[in-house]
Amino acid sequence: MSTHHSKRHANTAGRASGKSRRAAQISAITPGGLLKEKGEALYESLRETLERTSLGKVVAIDVDSGDHFVGDDELAADDAASAARPGRAFYFRWIGVVRVPTRLSLG
Repeated sequence: MSTHHSKRHANTAGRASGKSRRAAQISAITPGGLLKEKGEALYESLRETLERTSLGKVVAIDVDSGDHFVGDDELAADDAASAARPGRAFYFRWIGVVRVPTRLSLG
């Protein structure tokens, strides 16, 4: 399995539309959350190593090969994954962190 680290590139123009197209393609080929199930299973097999070396970063996992790509954020992980495996379906996940919206109620 390959692990690739990437830093955010300064040139991000046009990235949102490309990412939206890929999200639509992934949705079309993964009915019933199959991508999420495969991605989570692969993440679990990588969890110990990823949490020891890249805690708080984002991993993009190629659900077909199991190859994974780590970045400081989603865009960096996507850049690394897409450069190495263009057109593939990736599962993205924060490493060791579950980001949950917080809510404060004062009344």
